[in-house]
Amino acid sequence: MKRAIQLLTKSKVADRCLTPEQRIVAAWPLSVSPVIARHTLAATVADGVLIVEVEDKLWQRQLEKFRHQIVAAIHKTTGGDQPKEIKFRLRAQRLGPMREEKPVRDAAPADEADAIADPFLGRIYKANRKRATG
Repeated sequence: MKRAIQLLTKSKVADRCLTPEQRIVAAWPLSVSPVIARHTLAATVADGVLIVEVEDKLWQRQLEKFRHQIVAAIHKTTGGDQPKEIKFRLRAQRLGPMREEKPVRDAAPADEADAIADPFLGRIYKANRKRATG
């Protein structure tokens, strides 16, 4: 993946395929350490400002201190003068998969056909079951 990013940031073909903003976002993992790259996500570039999402306030405060060094590293990686500035914002918390809550019934029905809400369909089910079992 690292080699692909290097090609995207340095290649002449990439100049025709990617906008300067997309090149900056692609250069993010190369411009910072692997540890920082795992805890951040370069989201977008708007008006020369790179928006980077971070995991929590601690990462945000620490990266604020190194803002100018990171900008210089991005310039070196991309060979350009963008971005002018970096803003770090907290990443929105994403919820993982959740199980559906099923309503708790008072007691299990004595007959599974009693669990059928429609009485007409319940009678048809019982009649077919009786015919099938003999």
